Amino acid sequence: MKISDLKFQKFSAAMVTYSLIVILWGAFVRISNSGDGCGKSWPLCQNSIIPAEKNLPMWIEYGHRLTSGLYGILILILIFLAFRSFNKGHIIRKFAIASGILTITEALLGARLVLAGLVGSNDSVERALTITVHLVNSLFLVASLVLLYDWAREEKYKIQPLEKKNNYQFLAIVSLFLFLGCSGGIAALSTTLFPSESLLSGVLADFSQSSHFLVRIRITHPLSATFIGFFLIALIYTIYKRVNDDFMKFRTSVLMGLITSGLGLGYSTLFLLSPVFLKLLHLSWAYFIWTAIVLCFSRAIQLSSKNQLIQS
Repeated sequence: MKISDLKFQKFSAAMVTYSLIVILWGAFVRISNSGDGCGKSWPLCQNSIIPAEKNLPMWIEYGHRLTSGLYGILILILIFLAFRSFNKGHIIRKFAIASGILTITEALLGARLVLAGLVGSNDSVERALTITVHLVNSLFLVASLVLLYDWAREEKYKIQPLEKKNNYQFLAIVSLFLFLGCSGGIAALSTTLFPSESLLSGVLADFSQSSHFLVRIRITHPLSATFIGFFLIALIYTIYKRVNDDFMKFRTSVLMGLITSGLGLGYSTLFLLSPVFLKLLHLSWAYFIWTAIVLCFSRAIQLSSKNQLIQS
């Protein structure tokens, strides 16, 4: 492995970490109802580069915009390093470009939330749909960065499709997790806008026809997480038993452990009425699980392509 490739891999890993920081800060903006702290101006804050007004919601939102702006600059550096370190046609270049495109769409979705007033106490269907798309986009952005990290160690190779059975398994794993992520995002929005005074009152509100639609659908997340979580563990265990690769066995073991502990963390968040710390930890854990899923998929691709390596 060349030194330049190693540096690129470390930079990609750092970007995965920084992505989580920006995502968590964005979640805190929503939790603290600071989404309208900068008003309806974007990318400026209160129509200024450095706003003169001094209030906590504004600084929370302004801080998120600064970290997001820095993120965009770092992605440009990542793309530059990808093109400098890897030859023409290398898959790293393609995924670096993909990360750049996903960063742009991420920024546009954030701008949409602000400019359309889909922040603060807004409880519309449009806000729920927009944050869902926002979440899926951020997951794929993180996935592209994880793949950049994992594939920077490989020589240039042609990606081969997985066997049909493996394709279906990973498609199921990814699809089910995306569903859980979307339902979790809506549930998080609901608990922010409509907090419960007790677990019992919250459950009663979930099943009340007079409750807001965000309250009525949030119960789908803990219920689906329970069944889907155990199903995913069983599905991943079949992969663990079938493969002979030590890397794959390690990654699937970690993934099963993360899902198991994630279920416990989710129940704790629910029973303790979603305190801020547990909300952020729960979101972090979801991205840990997603990262592990991507790494397992990446290893499966690597194993299926081993005989197709093309030396650079």
